[in-house]
Amino acid sequence: MATALLWHLHQPEYRDPETGVPCMPWTRLHALRGYRDLLVESAEHGIPWTLNIVPGLWEQILHYAEGGSDGHLDLTRMPADGLDEAAYHALVGTFVCGNPTMRRDYRHLEDAVASGRRLTVPEIRDLQVHSTLAWFGATAMRDFPVLAELHRKGRADGAHFDEADKHALLA
Repeated sequence: MATALLWHLHQPEYRDPETGVPCMPWTRLHALRGYRDLLVESAEHGIPWTLNIVPGLWEQILHYAEGGSDGHLDLTRMPADGLDEAAYHALVGTFVCGNPTMRRDYRHLEDAVASGRRLTVPEIRDLQVHSTLAWFGATAMRDFPVLAELHRKGRADGAHFDEADKHALLA
């Protein structure tokens, strides 16, 4: 008995029709986790598969592969001590969103934002790092030791990320 796997990958169109820049980071973030794990694990286990990627998703992935960005990534790249009020409010208003199980390591930051307390610079940086780090899947954690180390650091009590950690994550 043979098994044939057909994966159909799609995402909504997140690009602004005028600028071509994604308005939301979901394609990039899903590529860090699910898309990578799917392909790497299938190849490692010798599972034959057919992959169907809709053109809009492929174009959005290429946007990032060619060095493109989105608002979430731009906010992540900003030095935590250099955010103006608009950037700060955009960051705290959106970086605590997403799947609750993925936010477990930074729920304390979500609680601080919900309370109305202004985050400190180290907490802002922690939020910048955690909001992307949470998306990396099992194969990336295994294949890139720096990600696993950042994950361990982020779970340690009292530990904060620094700008070098953020640059390592983005690399």
